[in-house]
Amino acid sequence: MIFPARAWLLGFLLLSCAAQASAPEPPAPALDEFEPGVRQGLSAGLQAFRETASSEDPAAVGLAWGELGMVYQAHHLQSLARQCYLQALEYQPEVFRWHYLLAYLYQETGQLEDALQRYDAALALDPDYLPARLRHGQVQLDRRQPDQARADFEVVLAVRPDQPAALAGLGEIALEERDYPAAIGFFERALAADPAADRLRYPLGMAYRQSGDLERARRNLELKGATDPAIGDPMLAEMAAKSRSAQYYLERGYAASRAGRDDEAVAEFRRAVEFNPDDPSARVSLGQGLLQTGQADAALEQFERALETDPGYGPARYRRGTLREERGDDQGAIDDYRAALAADPNYLLASLRLGHALMREGRYQDALSAYTMVTPPPDQLAIFSYRAGLAALAAGDCERALVEFERAMQAQPGSGEVMQALARAYSSCPDVDAERLRMAAEYASTIYRARPNYDHAEALAMAAAANGRWQQAVEIQTRLVAAAGADDGPMAGHAAALLRAYQQRQRASITWAPGHPVFRPAAAGAGREAPVGR
Repeated sequence: MIFPARAWLLGFLLLSCAAQASAPEPPAPALDEFEPGVRQGLSAGLQAFRETASSEDPAAVGLAWGELGMVYQAHHLQSLARQCYLQALEYQPEVFRWHYLLAYLYQETGQLEDALQRYDAALALDPDYLPARLRHGQVQLDRRQPDQARADFEVVLAVRPDQPAALAGLGEIALEERDYPAAIGFFERALAADPAADRLRYPLGMAYRQSGDLERARRNLELKGATDPAIGDPMLAEMAAKSRSAQYYLERGYAASRAGRDDEAVAEFRRAVEFNPDDPSARVSLGQGLLQTGQADAALEQFERALETDPGYGPARYRRGTLREERGDDQGAIDDYRAALAADPNYLLASLRLGHALMREGRYQDALSAYTMVTPPPDQLAIFSYRAGLAALAAGDCERALVEFERAMQAQPGSGEVMQALARAYSSCPDVDAERLRMAAEYASTIYRARPNYDHAEALAMAAAANGRWQQAVEIQTRLVAAAGADDGPMAGHAAALLRAYQQRQRASITWAPGHPVFRPAAAGAGREAPVGR
């Protein structure tokens, strides 16, 4: 026999067990696969779900599913986020944001028909949310439905006439329809509204090319990048703010740095370090951002912390090297640049900086090895070959110097620096053939006409002497001796020695005076470089 009080208690326990049995269990990833900040964020999201989803209120359960979906989407766990949003809509089909966030998820993953369906549902609930209308248009554009996309973009522009993404969308439509003047107008307006949107430089350049304006086409194509026009979207910002991924905040910092918002970039990099303090890339990015804002000591601390985590991390060694270089510690900089190259044998900036530091130390053969240990891209071949030629000259290897200077001239035919180097090397190196001597005179004349300064006049006199025009060489060098002054300094002594050689019908025997600044590149230090990021 069961007494009434015990019957009530048994019934309560049975109901409690049933409620617990029916409490939903969310999909969950293996947390140990993630960085510390992400593990923390996902764990907190799952805990919050379990605390709320056991409610008997359908709205609370729907909210729990949707909030967990936002946590997953913020960490790019798209499949899990999709499951959560679909569950949320089972409980709350009237809630705009679950339709909208699911539509955006489908758009991100290229499921355009599903995205369109969900944006339609979202806009039926809130037709005035402009980001939804704008993204609806983008999906229509990707579906190659320009008329429908145009209608969406025009709705947005009727409310916000300078919305850059809507202007860009109309530019894409005009470009596809070969209405190049209209495309140019839309893209230029979009860039005026959002100058950081350098992805638009490519279609704008193509529109200018098709219109026949090749100079504007070239300028824009050179500036092309990957930053899309801005879309102010509070709902996506709310979702993204749930991220605890260091990489997410690094990307935000890179975008801010590219746009010139250095203080904002530093704040984003600090969050990246907060969520993953053992990530050396986050530490280095923060250090670079601090350098951009003039905080060299704080930057050095971040580079040192990165190296505590990973002593061989190339970017940290390179960045610390630039600070050491700035502070006059060339040997310390050399050590760091070598370590950066050990981590990445084709680290171009480390190779160039290493060569410069070795030149300042007078270790010319080592500098030649540094300049030639990497394979530079075509647009940087000239500077590496030019510097290698200078190192070879300083090391006494004229034959190798000529090879490097000629390679630099091939890579950058109009370079005045390379013309001067070749004019001097052809005029002073032994066993130079007649054609090279003729080129020495041509190069020397070209650079002197462009800029009649002391160094170019000296090269002109050297080339004149090398080609047997002794009187011309003597006349030019006499003026240079007067310009150098009557003191006994190195410049005056070198000028007088060259004059005596020409008077005795002898060619110059050295390319530049010993100790000339061309053999001692200035320390660039850790000054402001390109924006931080990839």
